[in-house]
Amino acid sequence: MSSPDSGSVAAGRAELGHDLRVVKLRAYRMLSGVLGIAFVVLGASLALAFVTYQEPGRSPTLPTGPVGHYFAALAGCALLAWGGALLGVARSPWAGRSVGTATAVALVAMALIRMLAWVVGDYYVWLGDIPRLEAGFFLVVALAFVWLRPEAPGAGPPPPSVPERGLTS
Repeated sequence: MSSPDSGSVAAGRAELGHDLRVVKLRAYRMLSGVLGIAFVVLGASLALAFVTYQEPGRSPTLPTGPVGHYFAALAGCALLAWGGALLGVARSPWAGRSVGTATAVALVAMALIRMLAWVVGDYYVWLGDIPRLEAGFFLVVALAFVWLRPEAPGAGPPPPSVPERGLTS
């Protein structure tokens, strides 16, 4: 048996669930957009560092030699593509749900590398606790990508405008 208010309670819960999904979706889009812009800017900066290093008589912008600048340019190009993909996710989250998951996996891998660099000790002399702090940041952002990932279209409870179908007495 159901009470007369059970329909309004169910509708209220569905509406609350819908509101939470909207907030999570906005946060996911914001996270993807901000990280996408950061990756594009960083990628362009790394590629530009390689180009400016090729100018005769120019002092290096990165504390490395020609091979390091070459690999920085390659990383910069990858960051440009990754940032562009994240910007696409910010525009249409359902079209690129796997980009957020891949980003979370990459951020966890980056955190593991930084924790290894912190433990080794050679890097600690030069960087101090920076790799450990970066690892924590990357893990928090990865968790945000996993937690805020939008549901597949059609998943979850029905929107509040659709009446629930159930047994009636």
